[in-house]
Amino acid sequence: GGTQCGREVLAKVLELGKRLALETGRGELASWARGLFDRAVATSESGGRLFEWVFFEQTPAQFFPRLAARRWWRGDEAPLVPLVHALTEAFPAIRGEFLQLLHHGHELGEGDAYKMGWRFVPLWASGSGVDDCSTVWQGPWCDRDLPSLCRALRAAWPTLGSAGSAAIAVNDWHEAAELQAMPPGARLLLHNDGHNARLNLHLALLG
Repeated sequence: GGTQCGREVLAKVLELGKRLALETGRGELASWARGLFDRAVATSESGGRLFEWVFFEQTPAQFFPRLAARRWWRGDEAPLVPLVHALTEAFPAIRGEFLQLLHHGHELGEGDAYKMGWRFVPLWASGSGVDDCSTVWQGPWCDRDLPSLCRALRAAWPTLGSAGSAAIAVNDWHEAAELQAMPPGARLLLHNDGHNARLNLHLALLG
């Protein structure tokens, strides 16, 4: 409803303010953004808070205060065990295919708006966590350019059920598998994801 829409707008405005303050170095913008954050987390007369944010640097529209951020996940931690092992074993072949993809000059997709100059190869995106992965995986990138990576992912992706359908593993907003390239001159702008219930598994192919 209107309250949720207002919360999302406030979160976006704050994200933009923090980004502009960082990009321009203007102290008044930084002070304004900090003041907006303080008001958003202040306790109202009724005892409630508009947001349960803890850190000024982490202000997504959907925030779960009881989730703890962790920089590293153990390789033996479910549901990642089969996926980590599959990617590790196939790493040399995956890296070779990715290098071939870059050297052949295939036009890669545009990245997110805050990833300026980045390119990416989409392999699978669930949207709501209920897509039929057995058909979504079948795409030109997998069949033509990245067969080793897609074989490993199809076999070990945590949301794949026994019938090939997706079951929600972490959350029901969005799950995706993709390759991203950061060419010289590309930039990553300050940003927040839409929520803090996100699990990333990064496999660095170059760098």
